[in-house]
Amino acid sequence: MIIRSTGAFKMNNDKEEPIHIFSSWCKQCGICTAICPKKVLEKGPDGYPYAARPDDCILCGMCEAHCPDYAITLKAKREVKEEEEHE
Repeated sequence: MIIRSTGAFKMNNDKEEPIHIFSSWCKQCGICTAICPKKVLEKGPDGYPYAARPDDCILCGMCEAHCPDYAITLKAKREVKEEEEHE
């Protein structure tokens, strides 16, 4: 299940995901879902993209770099690595 959190999609668990999509900025163009090399992003039932497979994200930055609305931000690789080490 996907829930909204401050304008971004977040998976329904306590772990913060590496990808944040601000739906209030997104115009649903689909560039991010098309360009993701690991097919992490998909369009949700409301037409907005979300991280369907966040564990597959390699933090390449393609979605963030190509979003015309700056609606996607990625956590720094260092932050993700630190979180994994603390688990």
